[in-house]
Amino acid sequence: MELLRPIRAWRMDVGVLAQAIELDDFKMMMSITNGQYGKALEMPAGVSQFRADVYQLGVIGEALAQACFLIGEIADDWHSISAFVDGKPFEGEDPQKMLKDALFRSTQAEKLLGTCERAIVKRLNSSRWLFKS
Repeated sequence: MELLRPIRAWRMDVGVLAQAIELDDFKMMMSITNGQYGKALEMPAGVSQFRADVYQLGVIGEALAQACFLIGEIADDWHSISAFVDGKPFEGEDPQKMLKDALFRSTQAEKLLGTCERAIVKRLNSSRWLFKS
């Protein structure tokens, strides 16, 4: 399934973001959100092409939709978080609370993307079994 690689890569990027937030590694936070190492807060092209089919994907689509929602919530707050990280004036709530929320959401999104990944692999394996004669 063409969805497996982008989901796996996105899960890994979101996981690195969660680790960076947990470790207060501001440099890594910035690089994983808008740098050369990945774009954890952007839906990969390989995933976005399946958005119209999300309701037909069953467990995969449900977990993917929830992960996209959580990542969207992080992205909405990220401008304020990045301003705080850069030492600039920021808008919004307490930045530490925003970071704590981002950590929770990124950890949950990583788990949901992992659910997608496992469901895709399971579906691929069952398809291979069906076509063996």
